[in-house]
Order: sequence, then C-alpha cells, then structure tokens
Amino acid sequence: MKEPVLYKSEVVHAKLPGKEVVVPAGKHVDSYQEISEQSGFTELTYTVAEAGSLEAVIFQNVSETFETKVLVKVVLQRNARLKLTVIQQGGLKSQLDIVAEARGEGAEIDIRGLQNAKHNQKLMFSAHAHHFVPHTRSDLQVWCVAGDESHSIFNGMVTIEKGAHHTEAYQRNKNLLLSERATVDSFPKLFIGNHDVKCAHGSSTSQIEPEQFYYLQARGIDAEAAEQMLVKGFMHQSLEGLTHKDTKQKLIAILGLTEEEFT
Repeated sequence: MKEPVLYKSEVVHAKLPGKEVVVPAGKHVDSYQEISEQSGFTELTYTVAEAGSLEAVIFQNVSETFETKVLVKVVLQRNARLKLTVIQQGGLKSQLDIVAEARGEGAEIDIRGLQNAKHNQKLMFSAHAHHFVPHTRSDLQVWCVAGDESHSIFNGMVTIEKGAHHTEAYQRNKNLLLSERATVDSFPKLFIGNHDVKCAHGSSTSQIEPEQFYYLQARGIDAEAAEQMLVKGFMHQSLEGLTHKDTKQKLIAILGLTEEEFT
C-alpha cells in the first residue's frame, strides 16, 4: 500500500511516514491515498484541528483475488471541514468502514463514495457520521454500479447525540444494476437524540433508463457505447466537487472518463 501523499495549499507536496494525516489549525491539506496491493487490514486516521480543512481521496483497487478491509476514522474540531471521496472497486471481498466524528461546533462532514462492483465481487461500504456537539453538518452520498454476479452492500448511519441540537444531517444511496444476477442491499439509518435537527435519508435502486438508452441509439451510438456513456455519467456524480487538479485527472484516467464527461 502506498503511503498518503499530501498536497499542501502552498503547492508543496510530501510523503507522510505513516497512515495518519493531521491538519493543523487554520490550514488546508489535500490528501490522496491509494490502496492497490494485498494489505489485509488497513487503518487510516485523519484529524482536522480548529478551522482546518481537509480534502481527501481514498482509492481502493486491490486485485480481485484478494480480500481486504479498510477502516477510516476522521475527527473534526471546531469549524473544521472534511471533503472525503472514496472509490471502492477492487478485491474479491472488500469491506470499507468510515467513521467521521464532529467533535467541535461548526464542523462539516461531506462524504462521497463510489462502488464499482463486477464479476463475483462482494463490496461492503459502511459510513457513520457521528455528531457530538451542536451546530454541525454532514452530507453522505454513495453511488454504486453493480454488474455481472456482484454483490454490493451499503450501510449508512447518522448518529446525533442528545446535546447536538441545530444539527443538519443527510444521506443518500443510489444504485445502478447492470445485470439481473447482481445484488444490491442498502441500509440507511438515523439515530436522533433530540428534535431540534434537520435530517433526511433515502435509497434508490434502478437499471439504465430505456428512454435514455434509446435516445443515444437513435443518434447513431451502438448499444455497448450507449451503456458505457450512461454508466460513466452515473459514476461521474460521485466525483463532483473535487478541486485538486492532479487528483481529478488521476481519477478521470482510472475510471475511464474524459474531461468532457467529467466537467
């Protein structure tokens, strides 16, 4: 597994000697973490100090013959901000667990995930936004593409503690089935300790819309290319909001997108 690479706001970048990223108070850090080797269990820890901000990308792409588990923990202090993008597409059996804790007032959590399941893969994606104090916010959105005989599982959880009033928390899971043999299980959950909050959660599972498919074919695009275009458009949604140019280009190449499809 490659070590985290940090791209600081001064454009200087350095390798970190470990699996922990600490964002100092008032600073911004961009982090790219690629898990592409047989690693068994990997634990990544991010701490964002007061008024700090972190834009992190985690890309899990181990061989489909391996089984892997990744645990990600993020702690945010007062007025800290997190923008986390996670791509999960490798491993015969892959489990990804994310826990993001809003420990200081004004903390904001933004998590976007993409599962790209194929063949006979089993991909498990679990994310927990935990609000401990008032005036915090979280937004969890995960997209899944499931093809062949794959199995995708999403477990989303928002916990709002009793004293964490004036909290906003949202979660959404969208699934796209490409095969009748593929399976998707979705379990979004809310645990709310008081009434003075704003929360919403939802899940949807669908196949490619026939109208969109026929629209592209009517314009001379063959069936295979039309399906690829629609799948890429679906996947693209998980990458919206990325601001670091090098990371954006890397993900575009990995997922087979083009600049035109991405923008």
